[in-house]
This record gives sequence, structure tokens and C-alpha cells, in this order.
Amino acid sequence: NSLNIRFLPLSHIKTRGVLSMDDDMVVSPDDLAFAFSVWSEDPTRLASPFVRSHYINRRSGEYTHLMNQNGAFTFRDVRTKKYSMALTKMMFAPTKLLFMYSCMLPRSIHNYIDSLRNCED
Repeated sequence: NSLNIRFLPLSHIKTRGVLSMDDDMVVSPDDLAFAFSVWSEDPTRLASPFVRSHYINRRSGEYTHLMNQNGAFTFRDVRTKKYSMALTKMMFAPTKLLFMYSCMLPRSIHNYIDSLRNCED
């Protein structure tokens, strides 16, 4: 049982993109259609309504998520105002990304995700 399984490049997928969604997500048909239309504008990228951003702390060299104490997204103290992560609880993704994730990422990253049961996004 691994979070990495959701990215397996199954041979019977013949489309240029896939919708990956957690089993506990409830999305209206209109919201799903909108997310698909956003992804269709550039099918080489991820498209998700659940996004985050991060920056590298220059003093420590560590990555920091941009979330405030209430869990809300914030751009405070950040020069770039762009999203840099798409959460995988619901996303459209190019099919080739499945191969890249499953076959090209170092096994140590997959093991890290499995050890935490988190961080696959």
C-alpha cells in the first residue's frame, strides 16, 4: 500500500492526460469541467484547484511552505507571487508525468513518501 501507486504509468492509458482524484473528494460536474478546461489550455502542465507555493529560505537553505497559522495561503514576505505546487488530491496531469514520476525519480524519494505516508504532491 503506497501513495506512489497513483502515479503508475498503466499501459492501457491511451489519453494525453489523466484525472487523479482521492477517493474522498466530492467535486461538482461544473467544477470538474472548469478544472478540465484550465488544464486543456496547456496540457503539458498540472492543473489542480488545490495549490500551494514555497520559497527557499536563503539563511537555512530549507524550503518553506507559504501558509499562515490558520492554514490559509499567503504571499507575505515573498517576492514572487506564483503557485509552485499542485496538490494531488484532485489534479489533471499529462500522462507522461506518470512515467516520469514512477520511473525517473530516485527510489529514495518514493521511499521517503512511503515512510511519511504523505508528500506525494
